[in-house]
Amino acid sequence: MNALYKAIGISKQAAHQYQQRQTVVDQKTAILLQDAQELRREHPGCGVEKMYYTLRPDFLGRDRFIELFMDLG
Repeated sequence: MNALYKAIGISKQAAHQYQQRQTVVDQKTAILLQDAQELRREHPGCGVEKMYYTLRPDFLGRDRFIELFMDLG
């Protein structure tokens, strides 16, 4: 594994920290998706941008939020 890390130019610590950050983001995204589904049930005509300003996720910017939900449909 050390040879792989050296070949791609990152440390083991950096790889581990990235994995930890990605796990946290994935968990927060799953919770956000549940909140968005609930909001859509209550307000079926609510647009994606309005959902962003209503939910106010602290880990995701507006453009990435819109891109995520447009990809999901």
